[in-house]
Amino acid sequence: MPVYDPATGRHGTVAGIGEPYVLPGPPDVVYLRPIGGGTEWSADIHQVQPALTPVRGGAR
Repeated sequence: MPVYDPATGRHGTVAGIGEPYVLPGPPDVVYLRPIGGGTEWSADIHQVQPALTPVRGGAR
């Protein structure tokens, strides 16, 4: 499912949720990968939103 990261203005897919180490409490970070591939980036889990319109590969 495509998501939108308003902090960067980019669309991506969820690659992982939470820190790489187990921390108490709910996660604050979600790792996103660009649609169509590319380098992951981390985003604030509370800011990421479902993409409201269809997104094609490589779109920003």
